[in-house]
Amino acid sequence: YLELESSGQRNEICLHYRTRDQRQHTEVFPYSLADDHWHKLSVAFSVSHVVLHVDCNRIYERVIENPSMDIPSDTTVWLGQRNQAHGYFKGIMQDVQLVVMPQGYISQCPDLNRTCPTCNDFHGLVQKIMELQDVLAKTSSKLSRAEEQMQGLDGCYCERSCSMNGVLYREDEGWTDGCRNCSCY
Repeated sequence: YLELESSGQRNEICLHYRTRDQRQHTEVFPYSLADDHWHKLSVAFSVSHVVLHVDCNRIYERVIENPSMDIPSDTTVWLGQRNQAHGYFKGIMQDVQLVVMPQGYISQCPDLNRTCPTCNDFHGLVQKIMELQDVLAKTSSKLSRAEEQMQGLDGCYCERSCSMNGVLYREDEGWTDGCRNCSCY
């Protein structure tokens, strides 16, 4: 079986299903659908993943235990609730679609069908890459020139000096300025 349960009291969506080895399993997704607004809800199953979209936004994607993908010919579809074990279904459903195909959520949210870039997207990326390559080449050239200048300075000795009242003093040299003794460091 496969059951999707929305609990407004617990603010969660529960997905109950049977695994390949016929064990019952439940995945719980914390999310509130009971907010007095219409929502588009889709659950996409694969052999190892479940993806939950609400209002065309991917809310959850999980690795799950392998679900049983066998759909017997006498399968019954329940809308609202599966049995009377819990309270009766209280809510409204509109435009319910069971889509059995890969990425079926795209029928509800066609804008999500953007797995591959368009030609225009690709052209824009190529242009951006070319611009970045140009910036990289210019930056590399500037770096090379700066490194060459730095190598030229490695052999230089720069003597420290101080200038006071137009007089140049060497490092560790001292002088008297009025009542003060001054030194160049």
